[in-house]
Amino acid sequence: MAKEKKKSSPQSKKEALAKQKARSKEKAKSKAQSKAKSKDKTKSSTASKKRAPRPEPLADLMDRRHPQSLFVRSAQIVGNEPGGEPVTTGRFLATTLDATPEATKRMLRELQDQVGVRRVVSSRDGGVFEMPKDAEAMVLQSLGIVVLCVDPTQTKALASTSRGQSKRKQAGFVVEPEYFCQHAGRSQSAASADYLRGYRDALDQWIEQPDLKQKLIYEPEPLDRGLPPSPGPKLPLGWQKRTQPFRSPEPISTWGLQQTRVDVCPLSGNGVRVAVIDSGLDLQHPGFTDRVAKTVSYVGHSAQDDHGHGTHCAGTLCGQESTTLRYGIARQAELYVAKVLDQNGRGMEANVIAGIEWAINQGCRVISVSIERGVDSCSSGFSNAYEAAGLRAIQQNALVIAAAGNRSRRSAGIQRRVSAPANTPSIVGVGAIRPSGHIADFSNRTFCRYGEVDFVAPGVEVFSSDITSEQYRTRDGTSMATPHVAGIAALLIEQDPELGGESLYRRLKELSLMSSELDPADYGHGMPRAPQ
Repeated sequence: MAKEKKKSSPQSKKEALAKQKARSKEKAKSKAQSKAKSKDKTKSSTASKKRAPRPEPLADLMDRRHPQSLFVRSAQIVGNEPGGEPVTTGRFLATTLDATPEATKRMLRELQDQVGVRRVVSSRDGGVFEMPKDAEAMVLQSLGIVVLCVDPTQTKALASTSRGQSKRKQAGFVVEPEYFCQHAGRSQSAASADYLRGYRDALDQWIEQPDLKQKLIYEPEPLDRGLPPSPGPKLPLGWQKRTQPFRSPEPISTWGLQQTRVDVCPLSGNGVRVAVIDSGLDLQHPGFTDRVAKTVSYVGHSAQDDHGHGTHCAGTLCGQESTTLRYGIARQAELYVAKVLDQNGRGMEANVIAGIEWAINQGCRVISVSIERGVDSCSSGFSNAYEAAGLRAIQQNALVIAAAGNRSRRSAGIQRRVSAPANTPSIVGVGAIRPSGHIADFSNRTFCRYGEVDFVAPGVEVFSSDITSEQYRTRDGTSMATPHVAGIAALLIEQDPELGGESLYRRLKELSLMSSELDPADYGHGMPRAPQ
């Protein structure tokens, strides 16, 4: 037995050594595997950090301040589509998250420290005002907004100011680029006196026909400005025919005033202050004699309209007929005019916002803004500066009503998002319909949560005042639809002076004609009609 042990001992030693080597190899492999796993984890973690979503848009900060906004109806984005990018002016808009004088002063101090802003001016309450060329900032005090005109080398400091959610909270304000904007109308040929007489005579003959049986039927147009009409859904009865005989005691009204029942409404907007933020007004037009309360111009030397768009919109809102055709809604309202668009119908957003601020400070209860700027994507959100203006209006018992925009071409399968400023939650967005009641081919559509069509109104072949030699013409656009809603809002305030802001918005909803067969993305709450 002893010999066997001696013989077997060298073999057992070799086996033990082999086992030890195998164990060490396994340990080395396991260590290598663990190192590789740890590397993979670090890589995946860094990759996940790189792929992590960016902080929420700047606009969400504003939205958190007013989570109960009545103007946000949808809970999520309902669609998306491509679109051209808007053009920036090179300036910036800094907006406080708390529009108080103290917050505005703090924002100015931080801008002076971070950007070096020194030459500061304030917007004026009337007359003519343009931002001086040597000024670096213009303060809209009541809105908590500063318009910045700084050298491009200073934009890095601005970017750092608005980068990251925590820094924005610490700063207490947001900085965003300013964009160019334009009128939301589509010009058509001027209407002559012969056109008006023919319109009147034809309508008189149509009314006298016995087979109408006290009903006037609106037939769909064969063409919508040269484009084939979309088949569209079945419309509510009120959009297809009148259930009462058409016997207006006053001059014959435009089809828009008939559709919205303004022609049979006893109200006139008497004593209600309304504002038109646009290309100005033809101050010599007979439709506004002794009607203009006050004007301001942020473009040019006066509020005189050198484009025509503002005069047309003001005519629908509150023009007095100086012809055989009635076209104005709130004909006894007090008119305030802010010129913010040039002779080409273009302008800058800061001037539009300054015009809204001016109208609020004048005590205007209804502010009509037929101006648009395209929105490149839903993720870009809305303008905090426009939202500050809309919120301020609501706080002052007023309402800003804006055009949804004309960038769609539905007959070609192109549908665009609601334009700014109508895409702002606290500003009402208005789309356009044809005389048939179907949505206009060019009218924009709801795609984004914060960019919705709230109402629709007549916006095709709308007759109103203008700066042409004939003094009147027809135009198309959501621009033309907007003053229809604004005019009805003025009538509602005359009926109940306590209405304003959110209560006025709710009343417009109550009076809107809508059907479950119509898509809210196109029609919103429907077409508001005048109270009876």
